[in-house]
Amino acid sequence: MSRSSTKNILLKLIVPSGSATPQPPVGPALGARGVKSIDFCKKFNELTANLIPGVPIPVVISIRPDRSFTFEIKSPPTSWLLFKAAKVDKGSSTPGKAVVGTLSLKHIYEIAKIKHKDENIQGIPLESVCRSVIASAKSVGIKGFVVVKRFKEIIRIIYKCLLYIEIFSVLIELTISLGFIIMLTIILKILISKIFNFVLSLLISVSWSIVFQQRLYFFIEL
Repeated sequence: MSRSSTKNILLKLIVPSGSATPQPPVGPALGARGVKSIDFCKKFNELTANLIPGVPIPVVISIRPDRSFTFEIKSPPTSWLLFKAAKVDKGSSTPGKAVVGTLSLKHIYEIAKIKHKDENIQGIPLESVCRSVIASAKSVGIKGFVVVKRFKEIIRIIYKCLLYIEIFSVLIELTISLGFIIMLTIILKILISKIFNFVLSLLISVSWSIVFQQRLYFFIEL
């Protein structure tokens, strides 16, 4: 017996969820390797019955020398998930120039969670998967992440306001040098300083909650 005949054959197909049939591409691909396609279709449809019918599902089929088989179901292609989320039928013919749709960070995160369930991706940090999804979105002309820019702008405005408040409190202290008013100025400065620190800590806690507790990743477009 040749060495090659003792090895499993790996066959990769994309099959619509819940509706696999012996028709092409399933039937001819399995039939050529001596596998009854009806057996695969039955098992595949049972395992994907909980999904929306017609979702393209990548499948890796391992065919043994005795023609028995096992198969692994993976998550839908990233491009398909992006198109569905952006509500478009196809990508841009000129990525980087023409934009066919937009997505929010929530979309990116949810798609990354779906892809992260694949066995070969589970060992990769979810943040890296999010970045990969973002790169895929850009490559097909889907833009988003407007939330990031708005978030950065809000932080910038608040920081400027706090800076102006701090400068104002210092000016009051320098220009007023009479007893009661000095004490009032010191109290006012302390109060403003407390507000300043409170707002900064609030910003940090809010951004921490958004980014990590709710697990929404904020990425800066370069």
